[in-house]
Amino acid sequence: MPTHTRLSVRVLNTRREAFGMAHEIASSFMLTYSTHLTDFCQLASALEIAHAAFGLVPSSPITSLMQWTGRSHVLFVIVYCIEELQNSVATTVLFVAWALTEIIRYPQYALTSLGVCPSWLTWARYTVFIPLYPIGVVAEIVLMYKGLGFVKRRNLHNLRMPNTFNFAFDYHNFVVGLLLLYPFLWWSLYSYMLRQRKKKVGRKKKQT
Repeated sequence: MPTHTRLSVRVLNTRREAFGMAHEIASSFMLTYSTHLTDFCQLASALEIAHAAFGLVPSSPITSLMQWTGRSHVLFVIVYCIEELQNSVATTVLFVAWALTEIIRYPQYALTSLGVCPSWLTWARYTVFIPLYPIGVVAEIVLMYKGLGFVKRRNLHNLRMPNTFNFAFDYHNFVVGLLLLYPFLWWSLYSYMLRQRKKKVGRKKKQT
């Protein structure tokens, strides 16, 4: 893939995400859930999976898919569908953690492609996630846990028998199982990011 194509993809991502995440920060501090732009940015971020798969960005498509799926589930299936959670402290914390992480990550991608990325931005890119990622994950867990009661009372996202597919699905039990697995799923992503940090930041320290 030509270098200018990769650069164009990263610059496009950067402009979209920087604008969207700045909006999320503003919305979060106002304790509001601004549906359309936040949802659009999350949907558009699915392009990252394709970009990673085709080598347009230096990311793993599997980790990109896992992160996008986790975020989308909390945003669209939990927060979007349960209005009582939309202005909660956990939602505010979640959006701020997401926004602060991505508003650094995308400019770092673009400037690295141009070959002009300052060392402090690379350091920030591979350091801010250390506290922010666990904070975001805890907020996701809190929202899913708080959502369990609403899911059960309102029978949200359930598929009951009989139906055309001859298949039953209890979303409440699914979330309970997911909550049990979440620490292990989180650690697989977090440890991958720590290894990436060691490669990017640790290598520069050795060179100096």
